[in-house]
Amino acid sequence: MLTGSLPFKANEWAEYEWLHKNKQLPSTPKLDRQLQRILETCTAKSPQRRFRDFAELREEVGAAFERLTGLPMPS
Repeated sequence: MLTGSLPFKANEWAEYEWLHKNKQLPSTPKLDRQLQRILETCTAKSPQRRFRDFAELREEVGAAFERLTGLPMPS
């Protein structure tokens, strides 16, 4: 949703599944660095590298929202 395209291209479901499980997300040059880091954390292969819970994710997204828009994140 952030980039407007799928992270990987594949011809078959098995290939897409393998890419998703084994390859790092491609970086998106047009995406803000902080949003790229949030996206990478959300999709990390190892659960230990992901956000602990939604509150931690919301805090990071809120900080990015405020920095990018100058407005507080809506409730």
